[in-house]
Amino acid sequence: MPGRITSRLVLLLALVVLGVWLPRGAALVSTAREAVTVVSAPGVVVGSQPIAATFRLAHRLHDAEAFFVVYPATTSVSGLGAVLSGAQLGYPIGITHAVAVSPHASQMHLVVPDPIPASGCGTSCSGVYPVQLRVASAVSGQTLASVTFAVPYFSTLSGVVPLHLAVGVIAETPAVTASAIEELLARDPSVQVGVSAEGPVGLGALRSLAHAVPLRASLLAPTVGVARACVGALGPLSSFASSVQLARTVVGTASAPLAFATVPTSDELESLRALGIHEVILPASALASASPVLTLSNAVRLGAGVVALGTSAMVSDGLSSVTQPLGAQLLMAELAQVYFEAPSRPGRVLAGLVAVASDARMAAFARGLASLGSLPFLQLSTIDGAMATASSTVVRPNVAAERACPRPLEALRVAARRAAALAEAAPGVRPELTALVLGALAHPEASQLARHAIDRTLDAITVASDQLTLTSARETVPIDITSHLSVPASIRVVLVDTKLRFPEGSTRTVTVASKTVTVPIPVVARTLGTSPLLVRLESPSGQLIGQNVLVVDSTGFSVVGVVLTGSSAALLAVWWVRNRGRRQRGRHAKRS
Repeated sequence: MPGRITSRLVLLLALVVLGVWLPRGAALVSTAREAVTVVSAPGVVVGSQPIAATFRLAHRLHDAEAFFVVYPATTSVSGLGAVLSGAQLGYPIGITHAVAVSPHASQMHLVVPDPIPASGCGTSCSGVYPVQLRVASAVSGQTLASVTFAVPYFSTLSGVVPLHLAVGVIAETPAVTASAIEELLARDPSVQVGVSAEGPVGLGALRSLAHAVPLRASLLAPTVGVARACVGALGPLSSFASSVQLARTVVGTASAPLAFATVPTSDELESLRALGIHEVILPASALASASPVLTLSNAVRLGAGVVALGTSAMVSDGLSSVTQPLGAQLLMAELAQVYFEAPSRPGRVLAGLVAVASDARMAAFARGLASLGSLPFLQLSTIDGAMATASSTVVRPNVAAERACPRPLEALRVAARRAAALAEAAPGVRPELTALVLGALAHPEASQLARHAIDRTLDAITVASDQLTLTSARETVPIDITSHLSVPASIRVVLVDTKLRFPEGSTRTVTVASKTVTVPIPVVARTLGTSPLLVRLESPSGQLIGQNVLVVDSTGFSVVGVVLTGSSAALLAVWWVRNRGRRQRGRHAKRS
């Protein structure tokens, strides 16, 4: 019994001593691997500049140190992507000096003076190097946390021929306001901005920009993202031409390049020339047959008077994440990798198209773009400038894959036809109505809401529903038309009634510019009684906008007519009575 107690005391004492001796950082390894967050990445390193990064750990560590591990430079964009996606890094070519991690600091700025290349290789050392930020135990050497990124390295900036970067931004309104767009354009005039026109929201946000003539050159004309099979499904307002015209209306200019978010079909590209579109921005996959040209990173001619600039998916994705430190570092590395594939070739352009969904994201994107503009191997270019680099011709780009179009509701079809008629009558409301119809096609789940919105717009023009009374066989009836539209509308008024005749015609064309317009229509009652008068409001070509049924009560008599008729009857009665009296007196005289 005493021996068993003694052994237990010895074991307890050993555990206490072991717990005091083991460093706290090493003890954490057995429970969980630390998470490291990069606050600022190294960016581009030139010559003997130090490698620097700021990072933050999930927990405070004791007896830990941080350092960089440098791996061999990658040779291609795909190789770089594979390495950063978890492929084997290979053997390191250099390990920097270790710096102790303070257990009391919330974040740490690591700066080491060691240049990236571990061996003296002169200018041939320039390239993109995978670098691992590693936090390890100073006692056991075990890795506690690590993160890998790629660092562009230039041994010298002498002889660098910049790679041009053309950036297009699609602002998703109304989350992005016009003021945020103006601020971005004022900060970097090389950027070109378009507005998403899905639904009516894309129109109000650019109302001020549409009248700002100096900014028009910086605006894109993005098409609405509607399924190919849906184009034309609901009539003229859902055609490809209408979506292009809507895009032009949104930006307030007809000369802006047209940006496609998805690959267009060959028929759409061929119809651009007829629409007067000479510059388009396409996903690079649309120009897959021009892969040798795309490696040179310039625009191409489509063979129909249209110049196309292919947007790189890599650049577009990178621009979307440029607001994050590691995202910006990755994009820098990818752009540098493209540069190093042909470092001395001038005139190369990469293009990207990115969607921004809030003012805060727009401001962060502007800051990230400013950091790209300061890179020594990169020069921000306008899309118009990128278009000028076209040197090759592609006869027939690949056709986009079709996707099924959801079957629109019949009510939406009817609303769309009426919307097209109103757009013909009042061209000023065409953008709103087109956006509603195309927005319903782009988002079928919102088709009912779109139909209600179309109905509200169509209800802006109505016919008064008062009862009309005809007190004579021939009269002039007043038809009151009320419009709440902000623009004039040319309305064709058509009357239909089987019990009325219209001696001057049953159709009138009027311009409704004020709130209420009265249209006088001469009518002749065929019969007495009550009858329905159908009043149709049509577009100039005869398409139905709206209609109403008025009740017409034809009595056939007027007050004056009644008085005159009564007076005539009274006179006739008086004459008849007097005449009869004379006859009776004459008969009596003869008898006597």
